[in-house]
Amino acid sequence: MAIAGKGGTIIATLISFYIISLVSMCLRVYVRCKMKRIFGLDDVFAICSQLTFTVLLVTLILGADAGIGQHAANLSMEQFSNGVRYYFVCELIYVTTTWLIKTSFCLTLYRVTTNRGEKTVIYIILSIIFIFTIFYFFFILHTCSPIPLFWERLLPAHSGTGTCREPASMVAATYGHGAVMLFADISLAMLPISVLKGVQMSRRLKATVVLLLAIGSIAAVATIARLPYVHFLEDPDFLYANAEIAIWSVVEVGISVMATSSSTLRPLAAKIRLLASRTGRSTAGNFSIDFGAGQRVPPQQTFDLDDTVAHPRAARLKSYADVFNVDPCIGLLKGSSEERILALR
Repeated sequence: MAIAGKGGTIIATLISFYIISLVSMCLRVYVRCKMKRIFGLDDVFAICSQLTFTVLLVTLILGADAGIGQHAANLSMEQFSNGVRYYFVCELIYVTTTWLIKTSFCLTLYRVTTNRGEKTVIYIILSIIFIFTIFYFFFILHTCSPIPLFWERLLPAHSGTGTCREPASMVAATYGHGAVMLFADISLAMLPISVLKGVQMSRRLKATVVLLLAIGSIAAVATIARLPYVHFLEDPDFLYANAEIAIWSVVEVGISVMATSSSTLRPLAAKIRLLASRTGRSTAGNFSIDFGAGQRVPPQQTFDLDDTVAHPRAARLKSYADVFNVDPCIGLLKGSSEERILALR
């Protein structure tokens, strides 16, 4: 059947965010395998999330063709039942994909974090996500007993045998799942702030740091936007009323995959910047700048963040620099604390 109603919006959103996530994932694999030659468990989970996103892409397109996003009045009972079946499968894939993404980001932070307390917090968050995801997945799966009754009960030929949960319980469980995912996003984003505690920065640099830290919680916006539509799970016009949930679920997954992958792309950005600077130097040559009465700017000194003996906080700073695309520190403990902590070149 032809895609109608909100089905076109669903597919357009789906394809757009899938392409963005796929590009970022390919860049991540290039950086990790080709440039860094390090492939960790967090990368495995990230790739698995992209694979399940691909399955969600195919299933949701088929679902839109089957009736997702259309009014029940415009569908036959067989078409409506088929659309509900695809929606049911998409919900299970969504739950699996969000767990894979959150786990990947947790493992990335765990790998680069040196503070024992922060590692413990990450482990607790990881455990909470896993436990609640398992609960929610099987809660959805067994909404009806037997399982196919969830969509077959809509057919005129349905025998009437079997039981289903009240829709209100499904709404409550979905709110709970959204709250847990939101808690995880915000908690993981707040962890790196401890390393910047007490550091004096300019307003511009503080704004930049906040933007960089938001990479861990950027999907929270889509999660929050999705929650107001959860109560439509009780709506009899199920496929049309819940189209917004499908749209915001896709946005959440796409942004999460993109953000998680982008957190590993600092080496690629540094390489591009280095090539650009070399090109600039080859045309501009060597020069210095005078300020005021003959004051000349000396060459910039740098220190290696791997020097954890001379600079005890360097290891943690380097770890967060790797995750949040912050360049290494500039200055040799001579300038302001802003220069010693972060510099965006």
